[in-house]
Amino acid sequence: MGFEMESLDVESKEALAWVAGFFCGEGCVSVSRTETSCCGMVMIGQKERRPLELIHEILAVHGIIVSEPRYAKSSGVFTLTLNNAYGSEFLQLLLPYPIGKKHRKRAEVYLRMFPPGEHYRKRGVHRNSCFVEWVELQAAEARNEV
Repeated sequence: MGFEMESLDVESKEALAWVAGFFCGEGCVSVSRTETSCCGMVMIGQKERRPLELIHEILAVHGIIVSEPRYAKSSGVFTLTLNNAYGSEFLQLLLPYPIGKKHRKRAEVYLRMFPPGEHYRKRGVHRNSCFVEWVELQAAEARNEV
């Protein structure tokens, strides 16, 4: 007997565990910086729309309201994107569940940079030090130390 996505109760812990696993396989966490700000993004990409629609439903049940999955014609991939604090809320929701080491480390730094509920433009010294930590994490990943 295999897993049937359509039978998943969107309010259950199993649904969140499924999202965590799906995110580990198809998702990414990134941060970029401009002269005046930092911008965070959590994205999940998939060729099939339905899994992303289900994740969208699960997030809504947990009070995380984001745009519907979007289709990129050039790549043939649907994406669900959460920016800044919305990404933090998503990552915070997943942390109690098993996620890969790379995703967990990125999520922890991201959560320090963009605490849930905080206005993302309030960067300050704390956000700058977290960005340095982010860059150091990327360098460690490039050296395969993570």
